[in-house]
Amino acid sequence: MKINQYDLICFDWDGTLVSSHDTYRKCDQFLISNNYNKCVSLDTLNAIVADYWDKYGINGLNNYYRDWAKLFNNNEDKKIVKLGFDHFLKEIQYKENAANVLTKLKQLNPNVKTALITGSRKQEIDLYSTDLSETGKILKPNDFFDYIVTKDDISQSKPNPESYQMALEHFDMVEKLNKVLVVEDSMIGAISAYLAGLKNIGIIYDSHSDFERYDLKKFNKYYWESWGDFEKEMLND
Repeated sequence: MKINQYDLICFDWDGTLVSSHDTYRKCDQFLISNNYNKCVSLDTLNAIVADYWDKYGINGLNNYYRDWAKLFNNNEDKKIVKLGFDHFLKEIQYKENAANVLTKLKQLNPNVKTALITGSRKQEIDLYSTDLSETGKILKPNDFFDYIVTKDDISQSKPNPESYQMALEHFDMVEKLNKVLVVEDSMIGAISAYLAGLKNIGIIYDSHSDFERYDLKKFNKYYWESWGDFEKEMLND
């Protein structure tokens, strides 16, 4: 399998191209410490979030933030949360070799179209595309991708297929699904692509999805432990 057999490649963002999940917990830790006067370890926060994923599935994070008042004896202040996230989002970095793969992809096949299908908001992707952020210093997503679908563009988030359907319609690929490759890191994203009719779904390993690793390997057509493995299989002669 080589990259030149595809006309469109769709990438997820969080956990797929960038190592963001640990950064989110660091942001939570910072906010809780500075605004709620409570010191909570990263291991504890990760365990709490894992429990919420187990209990609520795709609504795990929404319910986690909803319950901050109960968990940390204070009301969630959305202005405080936004300031915290804006600060920590700047530190998020590309996963090892991810930016190199994206660059090489376009060099090898200038005609291939790329789409970013993300649950992040547009203002977050805009931040990732500035020199204030670690990603923007290396490869700005707004400049690289031919089409971007963010949380602000859709009415229903993954695993609903709406975001992938938008990309297929934008590139007129609805009748050419076999020419589309999707790269995700989670079952939620993979199911979203699958429900849009896409079968060429690959998974990049991310520790955040360890709890569903068996299902991911079983469900998806391709699986790569790293972007280095992706490059060896997809981009080398």
